[in-house]
Amino acid sequence: MQIGSGFDLHRIRPTRRGFLLAAGVKIPAPYRVLAHSDGDFIFHAVSDALASSLGTNDIGHFFPPGKPETKAMNSAVILKHYLRALIGQGAQILSVSVVVAAQKPKLAAHCPRIRSALSEALAIPLHRVGLTMKTFEAVKPLASNCVACWATCLVEEGRPRMRRRQK
Repeated sequence: MQIGSGFDLHRIRPTRRGFLLAAGVKIPAPYRVLAHSDGDFIFHAVSDALASSLGTNDIGHFFPPGKPETKAMNSAVILKHYLRALIGQGAQILSVSVVVAAQKPKLAAHCPRIRSALSEALAIPLHRVGLTMKTFEAVKPLASNCVACWATCLVEEGRPRMRRRQK
């Protein structure tokens, strides 16, 4: 078994009709997330956790910011890249735990939708998806300037496939 850990942080800019994208779930917010891609910080942190568990490069290596082909990229594409790598190694995700930090909006009411979306995206049972919502305890440099996510995943390594002997 392997454990992987990932982290993502994005700056925010206040706006009247903003939103936060969390595991593909669009949530109204008093800001917009500043990002080169779509800014889905949960998918980014989980992708890096998977990369860590696989012992491969992080998302910045495969999907570098500043490149035209990654501009406004759907973060589900990034996550699928790591899921394919996982399957390619014959491994599977046993569980994932995610901690989100955002001062506003209060995200507890959105937990069921986010957990469900993450469960579906990772193709694992809902009871294997942990999700915790935190604030920055009004620490101004963080609370008014960013959102963050930490992710940990437990992966069961695949068994080497036996090659058939050719006759």
